[in-house]
Amino acid sequence: IYEIAEKYNTKFFSTSALRYATELDDFKNGVNSVSITGGGRSFQEYIVHQIEMLVKLMGTNAEEVKVFNAGKQTMCVVKFSDGRCGFLEYASSNPFSIAVEEKNGDTFTKNIDSEFFIGMLDSILNFFLNGNLPFEKEQTLAVIGIRDALIKAIDTPDEWVKVK
Repeated sequence: IYEIAEKYNTKFFSTSALRYATELDDFKNGVNSVSITGGGRSFQEYIVHQIEMLVKLMGTNAEEVKVFNAGKQTMCVVKFSDGRCGFLEYASSNPFSIAVEEKNGDTFTKNIDSEFFIGMLDSILNFFLNGNLPFEKEQTLAVIGIRDALIKAIDTPDEWVKVK
C-alpha cells in the first residue's frame, strides 16, 4: 500500500483511535516496560488497538512475540531488540488500561478514558488541511508486523514468533 501511495504521490495514514489517548502522553522519562489490557469482539480484530498504544510508547523495534492462552484470556509478550518487553492482555470484556514503568523506575497505572476519538478526528482534519502525517509510516508497519506475528503465535502457544 505504501509503495502504491508513493508511486502516485498520495498521502495517507492508518491508525487506531487509541493512539490518541491522552494517558499515553504523560511519560517524559522514556518507557522501560508497559502492560496494556483491552478487549473487543475478537483477538484478531481488536488486538491492533493495544499494539498501536504499545508502539507509540515503546517504538518500532519489536523482534519477537509469544502468546499464552489462559481460558478466555490471551496473554502476549512483545520482545524488543533492546531487551525491553511489552505485555498485552486481551479478553473480550477487558477495559483499555495501561501500566507503565518509565526508564527512571517511576510506575503509573491508568485507565484509558480520555476523549481519544476527538484526538484522532483532530489529527485527521489536520492531515487533510496540511498533508502532514502525524507519525512515521514505520510505526504503522511495526503495528501490522506485530499483529501478524501475534495472530500466527496463537497457533503455536508458548513459542517465540519473529516479527517481520
